[in-house]
Amino acid sequence: MNFCSIALPYPGALNKLVGEVTCVVLDRERHAGIIAELREAGARIKLIADGDVEAAIATCVPDSGVDALFGVGGTPEAGSRP
Repeated sequence: MNFCSIALPYPGALNKLVGEVTCVVLDRERHAGIIAELREAGARIKLIADGDVEAAIATCVPDSGVDALFGVGGTPEAGSRP
């Protein structure tokens, strides 16, 4: 999946330039491709160690500084625990 094609509508919908859109991504190896594509598109990226649910809610809060959340949450790690 090309995440840039998903992210491109955000700037217009938010009346922002691509470089003004802040995308939050969990800092995980599995997200390396998403991060690279968002950087190539020129979006701002905020990497987080955890808190993807909080980041998802922040996308709905005006002036939170978070415009979009990309990636797969912590479920893969939680599902692999004994």
